[in-house]
Amino acid sequence: MCAEQFGTHPTLEHRGKNIIRRQRRCGVLYHYQIHPEVGWMYARIQTWFACNVQIGQNGREWLARQMTREGLCYHQQGNCLVGIDDYPRAQALLDQQLKTDWAKLCDGLAEPLNPIPETLFEPYSATDYWTCHQSEWATDIVFRDAAFLQRLMAILVPHGMLSFSSSDVLRYFWKRVNRTGALPASFNGDQQINLPEYRDGKRVKDGWEGNSSKSYDKLSSAKGNVLRAAQTTMNRVNGLREYRPKEAVEALVQRHRRFTPAGGNLPKGERESDPVTRQRG
Repeated sequence: MCAEQFGTHPTLEHRGKNIIRRQRRCGVLYHYQIHPEVGWMYARIQTWFACNVQIGQNGREWLARQMTREGLCYHQQGNCLVGIDDYPRAQALLDQQLKTDWAKLCDGLAEPLNPIPETLFEPYSATDYWTCHQSEWATDIVFRDAAFLQRLMAILVPHGMLSFSSSDVLRYFWKRVNRTGALPASFNGDQQINLPEYRDGKRVKDGWEGNSSKSYDKLSSAKGNVLRAAQTTMNRVNGLREYRPKEAVEALVQRHRRFTPAGGNLPKGERESDPVTRQRG
């Protein structure tokens, strides 16, 4: 992988040096585990200072652990959960994940990666600052009858491709369009609508600047058939805005400002993704 490195470079006037930031190759160490609380996950640490850590976990794996502790019967196949005894209770358990103390959880998951943090960071008094680098929010609808889902997909796929324009996709991702509904002349981004083949079916995908919203038939099994009605993947939040006050300022004056991907903002990230999910569904 590549890591950010700071170095010096002579100025054009040759009167000194500037500190610049570069992308350089470095090594990472991966740690895979089946965690007792969140299930199958990974954590990796960068071998270069400042030893950045990245953690990947799956909300459905976590939900499966929660349902097991609750004594709910379910069937798990890949990234899908079907045949659940009590769907409303399962949804309530899933909502509890948003109330997690993410900093505390991530600190515990990252601790085994670096056995000598005191030695490395002894001269510095600092704590980890967690951000949400990438996130995905999805809505699954479970059908008992596979034939019914197939007939439904024959309606939804043409509707998704023919009924929505580029302006609709931009509105999904909170971007402004003209009053007429046309793309603004100042728009200079990458926006896509495509229909790729997905295993045995088709998937309608809308994308903007590395972010996407997808709909497809995810699973067909005897226990249940899953329509992933809306799956919002957020890889780049640089162009997104949120209504909030300035950071580190006690004033309550709120304005539309740059979206902050801080780890404590995951519930807010859910609120940002939910409108896309609801519109897409």
